[in-house]
Amino acid sequence: MLSLGGLASAGDLAERDRLSSELMNLAAKSRWVGVERVYQDLVDLEVELATRAHVLAGQAAKALGDVSTARGRYAVAAVTSNEAREVLDDLDSRYGQVDLRVRGARLPILLRPDMPFLADERVSIERARTELLGQRRFEGWLPRGSYQIDGQTFDVKAGLET
Repeated sequence: MLSLGGLASAGDLAERDRLSSELMNLAAKSRWVGVERVYQDLVDLEVELATRAHVLAGQAAKALGDVSTARGRYAVAAVTSNEAREVLDDLDSRYGQVDLRVRGARLPILLRPDMPFLADERVSIERARTELLGQRRFEGWLPRGSYQIDGQTFDVKAGLET
């Protein structure tokens, strides 16, 4: 068990157990949006959580394209879980950190000429693309490779900041 907070009441612990069970059921069905919602409810309780909850929440964040959040959750779980450490190492070998900011009147469309095969990599690119269009900024992790924005090419290297 890993701690996220201080002392908990019996009611909070019962709610944690109920939510943990719901989290595992949703994860078994690959319902990642639901896993994300339930994990946030668990965190809001400020009670001690099982390592497995952090791992499943990491899977949810990764499946939703949020590699930054996934890395954070796996890092918490990696303290006591070899599985989480291995996933964190895998992410570090496939992704690089980026800080993209776009100025000007044009629509900032992020392109990757050779889209990756893995679903988590593709969805992370789509998430970055959506954030750039909406906020004209994306700060997070993208799969290694070459990208273009408005005719400008840049390379993302695994484990490095671009």
